Amino acid sequence: MQRPPERPRPLRLPPLTGSRTPTAAGAGRRRSLVEAFVDLRRRTAVRGSPAWRERFERSLAQLLAALEGERRSRCRGDLPGVERYLELRRVTGYTPLLYLLTEELLGCEAPAGVRSAEPFRQARTASVDAIDLINELYSLPKELARGESHNFVVLYAREHPCGLDRAVPEAGRRVREAVDRFRARWG
Repeated sequence: MQRPPERPRPLRLPPLTGSRTPTAAGAGRRRSLVEAFVDLRRRTAVRGSPAWRERFERSLAQLLAALEGERRSRCRGDLPGVERYLELRRVTGYTPLLYLLTEELLGCEAPAGVRSAEPFRQARTASVDAIDLINELYSLPKELARGESHNFVVLYAREHPCGLDRAVPEAGRRVREAVDRFRARWG
């Protein structure tokens, strides 16, 4: 008789120093994105090696610049092409920053030689593409309800005059393609 698979143990994180505790005055108040990034930067400023902190600062600066560019684009009503959108999404999807935070959380930094190796870079890009496209599919109903156009599916349907019934499977095809690219490197 086979034993059922073991349930994963919950990850125990050390408390972050300097974290705010809710007070009556601040209860229910949502923090702005800027406040959240300032807090994230403050919490990570003393963690990791100097090289990790430099990579983190560079990644955070790229993310904030890309988000600001996207905000300006939305305000002007500009819509990027599908391929340009996917390039931007590789940054605005937060995944590169999350990969860096994962290194810190696990207490092991990927060596520079690994990070610069072409197979690693290709696998990382493929994983980012898969994650971002899955997010595009997941957020599509919410974005359609809000009338937003910055979504791969919407942009694909616009660029290749077709309906969502053809654009959604295209996103799924690209997810599978990204997973296949990843597996070709690390499978």
